[in-house]
Amino acid sequence: MKYLKYIWLLILPVFLISCGVDGSKKSTSTGTSVEIKIGQRTGGLQAPSEEAVPSTASSLVIRASDGYGNIIEKTFEVVEGVESYEVILKIPNGLWHFEVFVYDGTELICYGDTFAEITGIPITIEMNVVCLPELDETPPLFSGIETANALENSIDLSWFEATDDVTPSSAIIYLVYMSTTPGGQDFTMPDFVTPAGATEYIISGLEPATYCFVVRAKDEAGNIEENTKEECITVSPPVVQKYELTITKHGDGVITSDPLGISCGINCSEMYDDGTVVKLMASERGGSIFEGWSGHPDCEDGEVTMDSDKECIATFTSQYILEVIVLDDGYGSGMVTSSPSGIDCAGDPQGPGGSPEMTLPQGDCSASFIEGETVTLTAIPDMYSIFVGWSGGGCGGSSTCEIIIDSDITVTATFEECEC
Repeated sequence: MKYLKYIWLLILPVFLISCGVDGSKKSTSTGTSVEIKIGQRTGGLQAPSEEAVPSTASSLVIRASDGYGNIIEKTFEVVEGVESYEVILKIPNGLWHFEVFVYDGTELICYGDTFAEITGIPITIEMNVVCLPELDETPPLFSGIETANALENSIDLSWFEATDDVTPSSAIIYLVYMSTTPGGQDFTMPDFVTPAGATEYIISGLEPATYCFVVRAKDEAGNIEENTKEECITVSPPVVQKYELTITKHGDGVITSDPLGISCGINCSEMYDDGTVVKLMASERGGSIFEGWSGHPDCEDGEVTMDSDKECIATFTSQYILEVIVLDDGYGSGMVTSSPSGIDCAGDPQGPGGSPEMTLPQGDCSASFIEGETVTLTAIPDMYSIFVGWSGGGCGGSSTCEIIIDSDITVTATFEECEC
């Protein structure tokens, strides 16, 4: 009849507490501790019985091995009536193969094994030990890997369940061997071990490359079938979503970007990877003034996160020169001011009277104003002078002059001597 023993492997932290000969407790750094407890059950579904090991057992061998030829092993005698054993092994981090051998003298009567990833974090591992009148030496029947599908940075492997003459399919585990070249798998140690009964396994965190897989089935007696059916598949670099940033420009100026791509002027749109933060920079040109950003709400501060197509509008306001010329007719003189401020121009009369002559300008006789701005000029004659009138810039008469700035403009103000 088949017997199954339960083995519990309790992986403990690095520092252990043990008792000294004087009964005191002391802390020793002995590496990772593996506590092994053995209990028995009959059949595949019953709970463990009280019997710890077969009555004929004389010794147990606990062995741990990795894929690099490192073996850690401990042997101890079976004591009648003892239901659990604690074995302290120094296990470095990595994927390890744990095996338990039960002997009656020199005859192997029970065997169990499992794989475990040791990371320094306490874990508990359950392992089945198979005991038979004649130890099971027949591996499972398994057709090997069926499909391998590439996902983003991962591969999904699947297969049909294996069968065995002793181990139920739900208890069979599968060993996954991986290589980056066809036929390059190292079958001395699996790269991955599935839970019992699995028919699918997803491997994540893969870099873009071609990977080749072989999957083998292992029963509870440790028998591994040796199929070489292989599936190779390529993990492609992830597709990066790109979005378009478009610049619409009002007025005279240049827009550039960091990272490079926008130079508007010439290139006013660019595609950027999803998540890219684009800093937009506005340079004034030809006396223009940059007023700010509008368009998509994300454009307002000039830094745009590319998570969709976006349009940013840059508004520049042009500036033009308003120049005032003061003429005198004889010895008249005066000054011209503006609202908004900027012009504060007076003239120093020169030359003989009798014909208008331009005075030498004094003060601010030209200023820059924004396109579309309304500027009001006011002529103020000096004592013994009168203001004759305006010319140029669409102005006339002798009252104030209102000008809408749409280009460079020159306005002449004429004063003459007053005989009063």
